[in-house]
Amino acid sequence: MKRTIALAATFTLLLTSCGQIAETDENSNVGAGMQSDNLRSDADNGTSETADSTASPERVTDAEDETSQNENEESSETDNSSENDGKRHKTIPDTVTLIPDGEENELVFFGNIDLNESDDPAVKVQLKLFEACGGTVKTDRYYSSNDRYDELAMRIISGGDVPDMMWMDNYTFPAYAVKEFFQPVDSIVDLDSDLWAETKSTADLYSINGSHYAAPISVTPTALLLYRKDIVENYGLADPYELYLNGEWNRDSFYSVMEDFCTQDGHYGINGYFSDPLFRAEGLPIVSYDGSEFKNNMNNERVIPIVDFLYDIKDNG
Repeated sequence: MKRTIALAATFTLLLTSCGQIAETDENSNVGAGMQSDNLRSDADNGTSETADSTASPERVTDAEDETSQNENEESSETDNSSENDGKRHKTIPDTVTLIPDGEENELVFFGNIDLNESDDPAVKVQLKLFEACGGTVKTDRYYSSNDRYDELAMRIISGGDVPDMMWMDNYTFPAYAVKEFFQPVDSIVDLDSDLWAETKSTADLYSINGSHYAAPISVTPTALLLYRKDIVENYGLADPYELYLNGEWNRDSFYSVMEDFCTQDGHYGINGYFSDPLFRAEGLPIVSYDGSEFKNNMNNERVIPIVDFLYDIKDNG
């Protein structure tokens, strides 16, 4: 696949791009990316039993039977077509088509793990379905998550080997989409089709001037507040979940529980990645986009209390 620029989207867009890769304009190299924080790198080849919908002619089991071999060779094209059609209906949805013979069928993933070795069940299914369409995925490894955009920028500027897809981080959109590090997915993913109806509204959150930079397949929580109930009971603290059920869980009660805990034995009140989730929980990002322009919400009356809350946590240790 001719590559001039990478594109960020979810990995599952591979499932819908089968057979449509060849329809993309030669000069607009379209790939895919990943918005997936739950992939694991444990080695486990999940593609060894992949259904082969683009199989070569049937192998002759009796090498001495020249007549049978000749018949197989003469009818290979017909047999392949019949076999593909049969497997297509059994292994892939009717909305997904096979990659035409002779077209580029390898997608290059820019990542720190080899997707073909992932033991994540969802990734295994996606890879099997893509291979059933006649495609393969190759991993172009990089060495540091912090270097991925520098490496990508260097390749784009130098005209080097730019991958088709890569991880989609929280800061991929809109920052790097605006910088034209990525291409929209619309040319290979029909987000207005029934297949994408359930996540179209989410995809719209990752769009600029009508062009989408992600093809979401599901929406799941990315941050949870975890605590030990036995600790809460032993120290006589208010139980956060009970406060929540009573409609009393807010930033004030949140801070109060941490403060009560910290006054005993010099404990820490909270740890982990919690600043960004606090803004997201409010439902208003620091930078919002209304479809035509970006807006800085740092001075919004809903954002300022969160900033003060984080300041107090830091300032009071």
